[in-house]
Amino acid sequence: MKIVNIISLLVVGIFLLVSCNNSRVYNKYNDIENHIWDKDSVCFFSFNAEDTINHYDILLNIRHNSEFRFQNLWLFTISTDPNGNIAKDTLECYLYNQLGSPLGQDYFFVYEMPLLYMQNIKFPIKGEYKFDIYQAMRDSLLTGIESIGLTIQQNNYGKE
Repeated sequence: MKIVNIISLLVVGIFLLVSCNNSRVYNKYNDIENHIWDKDSVCFFSFNAEDTINHYDILLNIRHNSEFRFQNLWLFTISTDPNGNIAKDTLECYLYNQLGSPLGQDYFFVYEMPLLYMQNIKFPIKGEYKFDIYQAMRDSLLTGIESIGLTIQQNNYGKE
């Protein structure tokens, strides 16, 4: 009975934290089938930007479990604006510290690590922005990655 109360309290707490974040304008996750991410599989996100005035941060959220056997995760990203302009990037995200302990938030043996992808940006034109995320590790099949998320949130430190 006590464990049910603890779980209920955690669920309510997480709900309150998520619902209080008014700056978040986009938050989606792509689940990785069987928690095995093939190097040829893309995590695709699409965001319709209506605001060209405010500044935003874009974060990638990596959910992994203990089957992930590397300290870090390398990612290839491709972003496309409404005019078809493409920007490519390579990112590194540490998922474990040097002692082997997982970094990020622990959700019952699933760990979530946010990675700042773009900071203090404006969407210069209205329309659909696309983001493709690929794993860039040496192993073609990457075990232990449960899902990849993309969060876009408005920030206030970029106000002019």
